[in-house]
Amino acid sequence: MFGSIGMPLVDPVSVSRMLKHRGNYVDTIKGADISLTTVSRSPGRIFKDPELMVAYTGTPFVEGKQISMAAELAELYALGKLDPPDRVNGHYCIALIDLPKEQIRFLRDNIGVNTLYVTRIGRGLAFCTEYKCLRALPGFDRSIDREAIKGFERTGWVPSGATFFSQVKPVLPGKWSTVRNDDNSFPSEAASSITPAIADAFVPVEVVADALLSAVERLSADQPPAVGIMLSSGVDSALIAELVARSMKQITVKSFTVGHNGGDPEIEGAQLTALALGLDHHELLLEPSEFTRLLPEAMWAMENPGGYDEYPCLLGLSEMAGSHVDVLFSGNLSDTLFGGMNFHTQLWKSLNGLPTDEEPIPNGNLTILKGSTGGREAILRTRSPAHKSLHAELVATMDRRDERMGAQEMLAARFGIDLRMPYADTDVVRTAMRIPDSQKVSDKGNKLILREASAIFLPEEIVKRPKRIQQLMYDSAMRTWLLSTFDLLFNSVGAQKRDVYDYGNLALVREELVREVTRRTVQNAWKAISIETWLLMFADEEHFASAMSDESVKPEAVFSAASRRRRAASAT
Repeated sequence: MFGSIGMPLVDPVSVSRMLKHRGNYVDTIKGADISLTTVSRSPGRIFKDPELMVAYTGTPFVEGKQISMAAELAELYALGKLDPPDRVNGHYCIALIDLPKEQIRFLRDNIGVNTLYVTRIGRGLAFCTEYKCLRALPGFDRSIDREAIKGFERTGWVPSGATFFSQVKPVLPGKWSTVRNDDNSFPSEAASSITPAIADAFVPVEVVADALLSAVERLSADQPPAVGIMLSSGVDSALIAELVARSMKQITVKSFTVGHNGGDPEIEGAQLTALALGLDHHELLLEPSEFTRLLPEAMWAMENPGGYDEYPCLLGLSEMAGSHVDVLFSGNLSDTLFGGMNFHTQLWKSLNGLPTDEEPIPNGNLTILKGSTGGREAILRTRSPAHKSLHAELVATMDRRDERMGAQEMLAARFGIDLRMPYADTDVVRTAMRIPDSQKVSDKGNKLILREASAIFLPEEIVKRPKRIQQLMYDSAMRTWLLSTFDLLFNSVGAQKRDVYDYGNLALVREELVREVTRRTVQNAWKAISIETWLLMFADEEHFASAMSDESVKPEAVFSAASRRRRAASAT
């Protein structure tokens, strides 16, 4: 979806070319200084009458009914049935242009699975599902948001409400945002909370099972002809795989897993799950050297960097799945909802007076930006609880919604796949966040109630199997790739001319990785490489123009361009 108002009209052909991976149906409406374009897998995504223009992406549900035409949204909006926004379920973005009031209203799904970005050019406003389309507009402001980059350095994710471009902002999920055509502002409403402040005393396991089954049935109602599941070794994706298989009437569900050679527990666990559930299973085994291709492609697809090596791996998985399916289900968000992360277990121990595991401060790092502060070493410490309950921690996490859910949708969309996340269903989120801490984590393990619900559908050996993170090994092969890529990027003339880096700390990032391979040293190098790769791809005019004119990113050009500039400098 692309729209502009109060600025020169944009050629819909150029927009449809940039978004062609999102479908074959292109709908456009133009006014005096207003244009709307949607690129989708089905028609009818735009509506216009004398007072209202509507466009949407994804699959919204209102009162349990799937919306299939923009005209339906216009009618529901006029009847007040889209307020409050949590009455709209599904994965979607909606844009409504109120012509008499000269204002635009935006709404994203409650978790932010579908993306939407806004920029200002002069007094005009433009918005799009992918901000590379905004970056291509004449007059676009390429200034960099250094605070957003610092936030990425601290956490490994771009902060909520920001991108690396200072003049590109995501519409925050879960609440109507309104902006007038002529006031030069950005949508500024805070994301709404769909999580209860206080958990119930007890939630029956059947309630959790019913909520998940209903969510999968909703997302499977169109009975797509080719369906897959992103399968890990754990119970989260296994449960979704089984529920999807039950919802599909006449097809065999395919499963896709990514990992490494040499006894990867994710690969082995997913094989066992697929065999037990009768899935048509596919595997992708990667080596770090393959990130030379996958990292730039992943960056181009998801735009906001994040996730370290997990996201190039997920891009490879999506690429593989794109040859087999049109719809791909994911078990993502389950760990956040049901207390499945190690941090949640350590927090529970701390709150209950039990000894916790000592581990490095998460993402303890060396900043590579000028004018920032950073420590040289990660410090081993015992975690202190930031909240008085696990529930409070999970609520805070859910209310800090950045773009990581949207990143997965964008990776899948790059290969023409419709990504569906049942755990991001509004009813599932509300149900999960009603569950008390005692039903999520105890001395018996984590995700307790989810495992109980899974036992209704799955064999015991799957229910009890622990899940690992989908990533490659942090070993000498990873270090070799990181160091070679680091040197290629930061020894280039382009990087040295940016005047944004603290080269003393950059040298320390490299030095520490040479000395030892740990989670911290690998992730520090990943963040540095990710920042420079993003700047090279999106901020540098030469490479961005080349990528847009070729209609697809040329990954080899990202690193080879840096190499050419380095050789040219040495020649002079």
